[in-house]
Formats: sequence, C-alpha cells, structure tokens
Amino acid sequence: KFNYTWTVTGGTITGGQNTAGATIQWGSAGTGTIKVEYSETSSSSPVESLVTDIIINNKPSIAALTAPGGVCDNTSLTLTAPAVTSTPSAISQGWILNGTGFTSGNTVSYSQNGQDLWYEATNACGTTQSNRVSITVYELPAGITATAQTICPGDPFDLLNAVTNNPNSYALEFYTQPTGGTALTGTTVTPVASTTYYVATVNANNCTSASRVAIDITVRPVTSITVQPVAPPTVGIGNLFSLSVTAAGDNLSYQWYKDGLSILGNVTAATSTLTVTSTTTADYGVYSVLVTDYCGTSVQSAGVTVDILSSDATLQDLLVNGTSLPDFDPQITEYTYTVLCDVNLADITGIPNHSSTMVVNLTNQRLEPGDNVYSLTVTAENGFTTKTYSVKIVRDCYIPKITKDLEDTIICIGESHTFQVLAEGHNLTYEWYYGNNRILGANSNTYTVTNAKLKDYERYYVIIRSNFNGYKASVYSKNVRLWVAEFLPETLLFSDYPSPVARTGRTYHIQLAGYSDVTKYSWSYSKEGVIFSPETGGVGENETWATFGTLSEGIGTLTATLEHPCGTRQASQTIEVKYPLGNDDVTETTVRVSPNPTSGLINVSGTQANRTIRITDVTGSLKGYYQAQEGTTTLDL
Repeated sequence: KFNYTWTVTGGTITGGQNTAGATIQWGSAGTGTIKVEYSETSSSSPVESLVTDIIINNKPSIAALTAPGGVCDNTSLTLTAPAVTSTPSAISQGWILNGTGFTSGNTVSYSQNGQDLWYEATNACGTTQSNRVSITVYELPAGITATAQTICPGDPFDLLNAVTNNPNSYALEFYTQPTGGTALTGTTVTPVASTTYYVATVNANNCTSASRVAIDITVRPVTSITVQPVAPPTVGIGNLFSLSVTAAGDNLSYQWYKDGLSILGNVTAATSTLTVTSTTTADYGVYSVLVTDYCGTSVQSAGVTVDILSSDATLQDLLVNGTSLPDFDPQITEYTYTVLCDVNLADITGIPNHSSTMVVNLTNQRLEPGDNVYSLTVTAENGFTTKTYSVKIVRDCYIPKITKDLEDTIICIGESHTFQVLAEGHNLTYEWYYGNNRILGANSNTYTVTNAKLKDYERYYVIIRSNFNGYKASVYSKNVRLWVAEFLPETLLFSDYPSPVARTGRTYHIQLAGYSDVTKYSWSYSKEGVIFSPETGGVGENETWATFGTLSEGIGTLTATLEHPCGTRQASQTIEVKYPLGNDDVTETTVRVSPNPTSGLINVSGTQANRTIRITDVTGSLKGYYQAQEGTTTLDL
C-alpha cells in the first residue's frame, strides 16, 4: 500500500487527497502545477513524483449588452454582436431570443415585444451567457377611412379633406401608388385628370400602417361645344326661328344672348334651343349662347346673325379719307373733324350697322379753308326708315392750337421761374408780354424770370402766330400772374389783442398786421372752450383777424400762425382770464400769506370783505374759492 500527498498551485484540491486520484478546481486563466508525493506504508523513505505544469483556460467572456432600439411590427431586427474574449479561440457563438437562436436581420413581430435577448459563446472550457435585455417591437398604427372626391378642372385639392376617420390623430403620408414610392411633399394636389392617391398612417413611433388607403379624385370633364348654332335663312317679320347648340360637360346650364345682351322674358333662352316666335325687326341681330358647367366654367358659342329685314338705319362707323372718326357713336348724328390746310379733298364714307343696308359715300368733296358741312342719309333695309348724319370738316389753314397753357405761379424774391407754352400749328412764332409791354428778345415758347424782384410781380402772356402758305392767324395764351412774395419778418406783431388780464364770458377782437395777399393765417388758444368766429365780411380763421369768443378762467396762450410760400411764422400772447368782480375793474391789493404748518390753515392778511379768493396749484389748475373777510381771512385747505 501507498500513502499519497497532493500539492497544487493555481487551483484548489476539492477531493481525493491521500488517494491515488485528486479533484482540483482550477482558478483564473494562467499557469499552475501539480505535485504528488507517495511512499509505501511500511517504508519511511518517501518517493517524490515529478512536477507537472498545467495551462489554465477560462470560458469565453462577453461584453455587456444594451437593449437594441425599438422596431416596428413585421420589420427586421438588426443587431451588433458584442465583443467576445476566448482562450482558446475556437468557439461557437450567437444570439438567443426567448430561448431560441436568433439571426440578426430576421423579422420580428409585435407579439415578441418585451422578450429576453442575450448572447452565448462556447469554447472548450464551457459556455458563457451575456446579460439579458428586452427587445421593443412597436404595434403598427390602425387603419383609417377616406372618401372619393370630385373636383373641377384646375382646382387644387387638399388630400387631408378626403380623410374621414382618423380617431388616433395619426400623422398621414400621401402617395401616388399603393406600395413603394416616395411620399408627396405636401397635401395639396391639382390633378389634370382623374387620379387615385393613397394615404398611409404613421404613429408616434414612426411606424407606418401595413397598407395604404386609396383616395379616388375624379376631375370633372372640361365643357366644350360640339355643335355650334347655325343661322336660319332670312326670317320674315311675324315668323318663328330656332337656334340650337350641342355641348359636352357636367350639369350644364345655358344662357342665350342677342347683340351681347342676355335675352330675358323667353324661357327657352335658358335651354340648349332658343325659340323666338312672332319675330319683329327688333329680333334682327347676332345671337350666341353661353354654356356653363357645374364648376362655373363657361364657353361661348360662335355668334350667328339672324336677318329679319332690318329697320336699322344707324351707322357702325363713319370715315373721312379712310380714317374713322375717333369719337364716333352710332346714336350721335353730328360730328366735327379737322384736317390740315394741305388737305383740299375729302371722301366721306358711312358704314351701316346692318349688313344689308347700302354703304353711303360722298367722294372728292372739295374743302375750302374753314368749315365744310356735309350730310349723309342712311336708308334701312325695309326701304323707308332713314337716319341723317352731319359731318363738319374744318380745314385748318391758320389757327394755332395751344396744347399746354400758362398757369399762375408763386415764387419768393431771388428765385427763378420759367413760363412755358406748348402749341400746334404752322411756322409758329412767339411774342411775350409783361403787363401790356412787349418783352424784347422773348421769341421762343419759354420765358424765364431770373432772380425775381418785387417789380416782377405782374401778369404775363404770350401771343402765338402762325403762317401757312399765306394764311396767317394768332392766338393768345392765358393772362397769368407771377406772384413774387417777400420773405416774412422774423417777429410778427399783434396790432390788437386783449390786455394781459381778460374777463371771463367776454368777447375780444384780435388782429395781426397784414403782410401780403398770399399769406394764410390760422388761430389757436391753449385752453378749451374758446371759439374763433369771423367778423362781418370775414371768412373765419384764415384771416389776419379773428374774434376771440367766450373765455374760461385761467392762463392761456393765444397763437397766430402765418403760413407763407417763403416760410412760416408764429406770434404768441399769454392772457390771464379772471372772473369779473361786479361791474368794477379788478385792482391790485397787497396781501400777506402766512401758512400754519401745525394746523394746515393759511392766514391771508390785508383782505377786503366781500371779495373772492381763488386758489390754484402751480399748474394753474383751480383748487377752490373762498369768501374774503375784512382784514384777515383764514383758509382751511
């Protein structure tokens, strides 16, 4: 028999000591040794065994996991493998979801929400599991409902208005196809033809609904006229005629017109076929129909002329030498037309309003200088209705025409002003006048007054003369005034105003020295309740004087403002308004005021009986009245 003794490093003997086989629990990775001593039981000499070196390997180690981000139902879950350390390196490893192997990128469903996820690695030393985390799988948003829509051509439509039930207030995405594609950038569309759009819901977790709901947008057809009205043959008076139109569109309405005006009082004028019975000459004209659809879009038919032996003897145009009279109106029968002197012949042509009425011509009419009057008589188709037009052709051989005349002007001393007249005519010359005196050398259409002085304050005009092939004439411009205004003095003076102390309830006359007839005056007073009124013959506030109306007590400032082309000035006067004492004028009395700080009373000595003491603050605001006593009056404020 033998005795055994085991010794190890890098581990712990857990059993078998003193036997031929020992059990050892090895520690952390590294190196260790095993040594055993044995001897026979009957011998005292031990025999030492060899020391054996041991290499210690660990099971794999796995880095800590963090929970992956949430994913939507029925989408792939992509995972990043954690770092794994293993010696030896030959291992197997992978994901475990709820106890079953899982491959990154596989699809997960909402039913797996909250399941445990971990990572396992196995080597020769054993298997290691990472910490466990939960996966988050979001539920897809519920579906919504939408209704089909019908819109008019060219109208924008907000697709949000087609969604009829979105109880969870999901965000909405709109597409042009049932699957795939890119969402529209906005919700408003303007389809040119009927189109189906699709809407998907998106919840707070950015999960999109499994399917999209269709929104059918029907664009109403564009209205068009397929068969135009056709004019009937010439209609006799008292007969019937009809006009019809054929149109394509949606919910069409009709309105017939005659000569551009709606036909009223005929029920057929609101249908596709207009019927006119018992025609008269008044029914002659151009007819058309306006076709309007549900969307309010209208299309006008071509106009057709219905000829009913017209009694219309009016002209639609009147021409002189091929040029239409610029102010022609069929209802106006007298006209004036001017030509230059080199035009000595005229062709006058009247174009009838009714196509069957004959054109009226006066050709090669000789024109004399001055007025030439001609008449054109139009006979209607019925043969007895007539209308006469008179044309006066003025052959202008001499009279200049002013197109821009002179105007009155105000300038200040030292300023300059240029008068200008514009005129039309032949070989024009100009003569300028100052007062009634010819201005020598002023022979153009302008005249300039420079560095104006008071002597230039005068009336000016110009005579314009023409000469055309020996025909001479002249015309006068307006006789206008050039006001040359003096600069105002720096200080304005009142010539009449109330004395510095005025009486309430009285009226005063104020006058400011007059300066010139181009001055505007206005008046103001700093206190309310004052009225300025004109004297006899005056025009109110814009005068050099005014009547100062009923006054209220207090101190106020009277201001006169003088506005002038060469500046603005003001004059002011401070006026104190007091209550009158009977019929007597107010006289000054010296008094002494002694305030008593301990009692709040004020003693006024030197007062006279039956007088009124008025108390104001520093702003002039009235604080009270007191009846004065003879000698001394005590005021309780």
